[in-house]
Amino acid sequence: MDEQRLHLRLQDLPPSKCWVIGAAVFQEPESDNRTILLLKRTSHETAFSNAWELPGGHVEETDETIAHAVKREVLEETSLDVARIIGEIDPMTWGSKTKSNVQLNYVVTAHPRGTVKPNPEEHSDWRWAKLEDLESLYITPAMKKVVQDAFAFTVGSA
Repeated sequence: MDEQRLHLRLQDLPPSKCWVIGAAVFQEPESDNRTILLLKRTSHETAFSNAWELPGGHVEETDETIAHAVKREVLEETSLDVARIIGEIDPMTWGSKTKSNVQLNYVVTAHPRGTVKPNPEEHSDWRWAKLEDLESLYITPAMKKVVQDAFAFTVGSA
């Protein structure tokens, strides 16, 4: 994991790109029964409505560090508190009309007593999913790769 990047601020990153966080939140990441938290985008979203995705969002100027952005986004989108950032996986990139976008992806755990409460403005449902569940979910190919990479990371780090 790039420990130094976790301590960067938005102002430290190249301004030509739009910087986004993705958080692969696991229950029992070292277990054979590990599950990842997926959120379902609302039907009113203009891009990928009703698709499943990781919690995440834009890095903001008010974020003290990238690590702070990870924790803030997980809290805002799920009501869960991040217990630990355990690793970083490959970023996801895509182009838009104005900028190229980079989603920095982190594998995290949440405090076990938390209850998932998605933000209803952004997500209509949530679930703890196993790797084999991905085949039956509407998930973009790029997001599916990020989720598969997160599962592979947890196997390699156990």
